[in-house]
Order: sequence, then structure tokens, then C-alpha cells
Amino acid sequence: MTRDDDARPTCRTPSGWHDDASSRDAGHDEMQAMILRWWLRERLTIREKWRNDPVRDFFFHLAEVEFPFLGFRGRITGFADIGLCFRTKETDEEEAKRTANPYGDREYNARFLWVFAELKPRIGSVGAVIRQCRATEVLAKEHFREWREPPELRLWPIVYNDDPKADLLEEMFDMHGRVVRHPRGGQ
Repeated sequence: MTRDDDARPTCRTPSGWHDDASSRDAGHDEMQAMILRWWLRERLTIREKWRNDPVRDFFFHLAEVEFPFLGFRGRITGFADIGLCFRTKETDEEEAKRTANPYGDREYNARFLWVFAELKPRIGSVGAVIRQCRATEVLAKEHFREWREPPELRLWPIVYNDDPKADLLEEMFDMHGRVVRHPRGGQ
């Protein structure tokens, strides 16, 4: 085996990915369906910063369950529980600036923001949740690396309000982003 062989990630079959996820308890599936239904119904606009631009509105665009990340040679390297895509809409000021330049872009180039949600029906270890979110962030950056204009990325662990370790997760995750707390069984 050469050094290059050692560096290549292993390739899983679809049944291998199934077997990997089949040990989840049913509570995870219910939480995933509940959160997905909530986003599809509410279609919220979120206010976020996009690189050096000021904070602006990002409008809900789509949601995907078990979002696959592609890495080395287009192989699936992992999944996010839910991927939420948001996009900007052109402001009047941006349109005026763009159309004033006869050599500028003819169409508006929307800015995209992807939020990847890691769902935890029960927090076993706060550190394990943070590590999973950090690893998911690395997969997301690799997935979008070759886009002409990569989107902004956010990772949100979503936990139930009444989880005994939710406060500790919020305290420890604070420097990485936000923790979303959701009512148990709430729609």
C-alpha cells in the first residue's frame, strides 16, 4: 500500500450508510420530521452577516433531510441531519447600482447561506455534540469549496428545551454559533 492509498477515504456503499444510521433511536427520526415540517411551514427569514456585507435578510429557499456532503472524488463523506438553504433578494439600491453600469452583471447574483442542523433528542455528551458540529462544518466547507462563490455556512445544534445539558451546551458552544432550543413535541 502506498502513502497515497492511506490518504484516500474509504468508500461506503448505500447500505453501509444505512447501517451506520440504523442504530439511531426513533426519537431522532421524530425530531427530524418535526423540525423539517416546522421550517417548511414557517419559511422564516433570518438576519445574518454575509462576509463583509452588513447584516441582511436571508429568505428561506429550501430544506433537505440527510443532506449529503461530497468530498474526495465526489464521494459522500457524511450527512447533516437537515440542510437549510437561504438566499438574498436584491435590494432597490443594489438593483440601481447594477443596472446603472452597462457592462455590469445583467442578473442579480444572490448570496446564499446554508444552515446545517444537527439534531439531538438527548444530549449524551456536550463535547461530543460540539465535535460533531465542528466535523460537520469541515465537511460543509469541503463540499462547497469549488463553488465560484461559496455560501456562508452555519451549524446549529437543535436540542429540546428541557434537556438537562442544554444550558451547558449553550455555554460551551457560544463561541461557535447558536444553539437552537425547541419545545419537546412542539410544532
